[in-house]
Amino acid sequence: MGNIKNLLEEINKNNSEDMDKIVNFHIHTDCSDGSLTPQEAVEFAKDNGYKYFSITDHNTFGAYDKIDYKNIEGLIVGIEFDCWYKFVFMHLLCYGIDPNAPEMKPFLAKTKAGTQKDIVRIFSIRDVKKIIETVHSLGGVAVLAHPCCCTTLLLDWFYKELKKIGLDGVETFYPYKRHRAIIKFHTAKKAFDLAKKYDFLMTAGTDKH
Repeated sequence: MGNIKNLLEEINKNNSEDMDKIVNFHIHTDCSDGSLTPQEAVEFAKDNGYKYFSITDHNTFGAYDKIDYKNIEGLIVGIEFDCWYKFVFMHLLCYGIDPNAPEMKPFLAKTKAGTQKDIVRIFSIRDVKKIIETVHSLGGVAVLAHPCCCTTLLLDWFYKELKKIGLDGVETFYPYKRHRAIIKFHTAKKAFDLAKKYDFLMTAGTDKH
């Protein structure tokens, strides 16, 4: 998993307490359901002083067609998949992969609605294990987004299950606001403590829309 895993390990080791001030690995653009253009998302990250950041639109790499992503300092290629694992609806963040990799195409949205509309995205059928395996084969990492909002009361069990199928990390530094502050099944502390228990890499993101 190469450079991206090494980078996350370094961030976890040296910047865990201030991670949310240094990185933002969860930014959306108007290529899915965000309000910023891809270039505005880059400017937003730079203006806020993030050393590393990622554009993670829902089920599409479209933003990376509109910017010179290979030459933007601190930008990590990312995407957020809407999917189900058993009876739990979840969002899977994937980082450090080639946005043009043909192996990822089966998981991408076929229509614009599949990147924007909640009612379409919630019925997405994607194999989480297969996504993780494919991401790993391409040198990337897979991270559970905003874990407190996953539709399960059994978060310990859920972490354990995802660990078994290769999940690398958990987005533990996250401002639970907007509808995420209401649709919330666990505390941020529990999400953090369980991430430590299962030795997950931790990431930070604002879910900027």
